[in-house]
Amino acid sequence: MSEPRLPNFGDVITSKRFQFGYLNYDGKPPIQVGQGSPEHIVGRSLTDDEIVAEIKGTGSMPPKWKNFDYGVPDESRGTAEFVVIENDMQGGGTAMGYDVYPDDGWHIVAKRLDKDGQWDPDGEEIAFYMTGYFIDMIPPEEVTIVRHMAMHFV
Repeated sequence: MSEPRLPNFGDVITSKRFQFGYLNYDGKPPIQVGQGSPEHIVGRSLTDDEIVAEIKGTGSMPPKWKNFDYGVPDESRGTAEFVVIENDMQGGGTAMGYDVYPDDGWHIVAKRLDKDGQWDPDGEEIAFYMTGYFIDMIPPEEVTIVRHMAMHFV
């Protein structure tokens, strides 16, 4: 039996694994998908602006360290169609000076299509890896390539 093909630019894909995702710490897209939990708890120290805002809101000094949930689960994302808008090998190296990622991995960025399967310029963006050694990983056998969309200019 042959290995599933890795998605490329223009491929329309689906996966149940898209339902669980999280925002990066800056709160900007794309949504990172591929983990198996609706929560994505990260402990970090508060910024000076966050401390000031919390003091204004509660009247007391917050702890310097706090847990944040960056999870953005969406059950409908697990059945929605997405079109691949970027794909490349990336990610190898080190992170934070000590986490070693020995190989690049096949990285996908995809945009959600509308309910009729048409391009939606405002559709949410997701990102994940399909090969390599990464947290946000969905193996090729868990991603279905539904069809291919061709780009054209008007």
